[in-house]
Amino acid sequence: HRPAAAVVYYRRALNVAPTNAVIHLNLGTVFLKSGRPQAAVAAYRRALRADPELVGAKLQLAWVLATAKDDTLRNGGEAVRLAEEVRSESGEDHARPLDVLAAAYAEVGRFDDACRVASQGLTVAASDGPAEQLESLRARLLLYRHGKPYREESSADPEPTASEIPDDLS
Repeated sequence: HRPAAAVVYYRRALNVAPTNAVIHLNLGTVFLKSGRPQAAVAAYRRALRADPELVGAKLQLAWVLATAKDDTLRNGGEAVRLAEEVRSESGEDHARPLDVLAAAYAEVGRFDDACRVASQGLTVAASDGPAEQLESLRARLLLYRHGKPYREESSADPEPTASEIPDDLS
């Protein structure tokens, strides 16, 4: 099973470089893909302790805190704070930070803000995003327009991994 092998690989890497934030980020993503969101959150937090400016970890953690099915994992206030930090650092030319921020706003009931930011994300994604990303963004925007936050349907199908986040954001 590939996720189990990846966990072993990243844990070995952490034995060599225990404070490497990117290894913690990647381990968190493997945990999330394998349906272990609590372990993912812990790994993302370790990544941010090692590098408080690691944008990929901020985005992944904010996403889980805003969208987890398990309400004990959700923390909308922290998700908004993390996503707003990324947005202020990255501007409005990347769909992913806008999508995460919209989900965080929806989680705390700020649906007008969620709709505005999700619309901006759609505009950005329309210029260079894959069709499936556009569909996902549109579906979430529809939820926000109806006053509903987005919930991850399956922990095994998470958002982009660290390697899929644009270089200028990671």
